[in-house]
Amino acid sequence: MELSDGTWIYDAGKTEESPETKGMAFLVRKNFKDYIEGFCKHSDRVISCKVKLQEGSLQIIQVYAPTTDYDDEEAEKFYEDLENAIEKKCANTVIMGDFNAKIGVKDEDEENEWIGPFGIGTRNERGEKLIDFCTANRLFVTNSFFKKPRPRYWTWESPGGDYKNQIDFILTTDKTTIQNTEIITKVDIGSDHRMVRSRMTINKKLTRLKRIKKKKPLKINTRQLEKVAPSFQIKLKNKFDILRNEKPSIEVMNETIKKCAAEVVEKPNETTKEQNAEDKLIEELEQRRKELIRKDNKTGP
Repeated sequence: MELSDGTWIYDAGKTEESPETKGMAFLVRKNFKDYIEGFCKHSDRVISCKVKLQEGSLQIIQVYAPTTDYDDEEAEKFYEDLENAIEKKCANTVIMGDFNAKIGVKDEDEENEWIGPFGIGTRNERGEKLIDFCTANRLFVTNSFFKKPRPRYWTWESPGGDYKNQIDFILTTDKTTIQNTEIITKVDIGSDHRMVRSRMTINKKLTRLKRIKKKKPLKINTRQLEKVAPSFQIKLKNKFDILRNEKPSIEVMNETIKKCAAEVVEKPNETTKEQNAEDKLIEELEQRRKELIRKDNKTGP
């Protein structure tokens, strides 16, 4: 869906049966949408989009994991869908969203490179499952690598504010691209969750996708081309001198001839303009000569 200001919203997952328990979306600025290769819904809890880089792609996955109110079978299905959504060929994959899992603070003797030393709370069973998933898929939990004041870790609070937990995370396959992951406290989103943001640096330049437009066939005025034949021949020779070492295909040669013809006809040089004026003068003189002949015939003996 496109908003009036050009922003795109890709919304998926929400159903009539459960409008408040499922659903994710991507919000894409209008000046960024040309870099998006496409969106994909993998399940009611997993969606993704691909961003075109100069070499390869960046995959961004949005998730909404089941809460502990759902049984382990539902959680297993969620992680299966998520693993199937990951494209191994992408240069980088970022997974973000509500995982409904607490990974807590890393133990001092815990040897796990995929989580950092910072966080709050105690790990629960779903948190263990998330860590196992990250380890298996070589995903870094970016929230845990940046030190913050304690109140800046929690992402969800219970009704009334009695409990606060960190259950929203941003994961990535390339930790070196993440400059910071933080909570945005100044934005009221009307939710019991707080917004989490990562700042990324992508060394590989984005590639703007070219909009595919059907080209109108070139229409060449052959009569006009005959009049500018010398200019056309010179331009054609110059073009093929350049292409000679490239061994162009028949298609390229045909396209080159058409373009040269169009350029000469549509944008005549000064010599061509003078030639056109001379041709016009000759036509007018010829027309006058014919008129004089007709008059002489009428007034003859």
